[in-house]
Amino acid sequence: MSSEIKLSPLALNYLNTTQKWTYFLSIVGFAFCGLLALFALFFSTIISALSKFSSEFTSSSPIPIGATSFVSVFYLLIAVICFILYLYLYRFSVRLKSALNNSDDILLEAGLKHFKSYWQLTGILTIVVLGFYFIAVLLAIIGVSVGVMSSVV
Repeated sequence: MSSEIKLSPLALNYLNTTQKWTYFLSIVGFAFCGLLALFALFFSTIISALSKFSSEFTSSSPIPIGATSFVSVFYLLIAVICFILYLYLYRFSVRLKSALNNSDDILLEAGLKHFKSYWQLTGILTIVVLGFYFIAVLLAIIGVSVGVMSSVV
């Protein structure tokens, strides 16, 4: 069995098209991460301004004091994770473009390594999110069960 893979012109064309789209998506992703980070940084300021406005009509603030900090940190964490994902995608795209332009197997391998890391991190994040969904559904079922039991008694 040969360890060398030869790519047809059509396969190279597919890789070239993939490179263009992954480059575009990574740039849009970086912009999204920047906007998300800005939102996270200014979230508490926006909420405090809104709570001052709403406090004119109500006697208490609708949002607990620590909640805005928690939300800001949460969105900053999401922005950092997204940035890492899009960085892998960007590195894949840049290395793939260089590999295709220079017919360089080493750059292609480096690009594919970043593409593997992108999908690996995406898979891990999917498992984590599914775990959170499972826990949320389980807690909701327990909450409904306790509510039903307490209304029966």
